[in-house]
Amino acid sequence: MELNLYQHYTRDELLAQFGGVDRAEAFCNAEFIVFPQATVCLFTTRIGLSPSHFTNPSSFTWRPRGQPDVDDCYVSGLPPAVTARHHHLLFVRTSATQAYLYVGAAHLGSYVSAGKNFSADYYLDAKLPRSAWLAVGGALTPPDPFAHLRTLSGSAVSLTYHQPVFDLLHLTPQVSERALQRLHELEDRHSLSLPAAVQEWYSLVGAMDILHSVSLMHEPADIPNELLDPTAEQFTYQLLQTYQTTPPYLRMLPLMFENQWCWHIAFPTSTNDNPKVYQGERLDPSGQYYQFDWRLHTESFSDFVWAWVWDYVTYARDYQITLPIYSASGSELPVCQNGCNN
Repeated sequence: MELNLYQHYTRDELLAQFGGVDRAEAFCNAEFIVFPQATVCLFTTRIGLSPSHFTNPSSFTWRPRGQPDVDDCYVSGLPPAVTARHHHLLFVRTSATQAYLYVGAAHLGSYVSAGKNFSADYYLDAKLPRSAWLAVGGALTPPDPFAHLRTLSGSAVSLTYHQPVFDLLHLTPQVSERALQRLHELEDRHSLSLPAAVQEWYSLVGAMDILHSVSLMHEPADIPNELLDPTAEQFTYQLLQTYQTTPPYLRMLPLMFENQWCWHIAFPTSTNDNPKVYQGERLDPSGQYYQFDWRLHTESFSDFVWAWVWDYVTYARDYQITLPIYSASGSELPVCQNGCNN
């Protein structure tokens, strides 16, 4: 039997495909079936105390059903089936009475094994088409992450650099006096002058909420608060010094961190009002302080923010998620009916 993407298979059919139960080793309530050539992951969503689920059409978070014994899922503190780095094939169902839908091969991005917090994050080789997304319980009506920003009572401001972002999200930009104060404190503390586009963005109510919502699993830098945190002062100083040691040899501030800090995104503070943004791969991942291989990421700071927000809203459009999504002109973005599954 040849496996076909987005086809359904029973557990017995899968065991037979890989040579039978005699060649397999099962872990975690038989959610992981480990064969010599592959790890078959049989996941059921929405069952147990901490259900497994798709976080988006490209990634899946696994959590064990119920409260399995620690030794069943973890040997020497690590989940053997999860940490096996050979082929992972994901099969998912939404009910214990259903066959499993084959959603493809996946890369293990990270796992957590602290105490009883068992979880693993997988990233699919191929993004789910919309039909498969719905079949595995993809939500069409998630909570609006910007609902609290739609009821602000303050006065609107006109933006020079980021107005298209607020038009796209159908939000009204407002300035936070507290945020402005923190930005001035940051400039004084680090003897710098923030570029105008950066100053405008971080002075707005909800700016960090927007970045957190659109950045997937990555960590946007809350520049005013993180760089003014006295408990992290030494690390911050060393990090900013490190940014300057490789080309383009510019004084830069962090903008976003990859979820395992494999890359940083940063912007220079002294070039122009809307500076270029750079992505840096860590050259020495084993060190606490390390150098970066910087590459141009976007031509401007405002382009960076716009690109992440645009990716977020077009994903919602293509999967017909019910969110208030608008174009920069104020009209609704067209909903993709056919041919938008990839």
